[in-house]
Amino acid sequence: MRKCYIGCYELRLRYCTDLQITDARKQLLRSLEIQTEKILRPLLRATGSSR
Repeated sequence: MRKCYIGCYELRLRYCTDLQITDARKQLLRSLEIQTEKILRPLLRATGSSR
């Protein structure tokens, strides 16, 4: 009984940390996208106008 309970607790803990990790990863990717857009947009504009 106790062993099963501990197993369930570990599973829940792992599930929660997985959720947190995926959430953090999503936020990181989002900020990366924003950064690349900020950098690339002026570059694209510059190359487009020079043509």
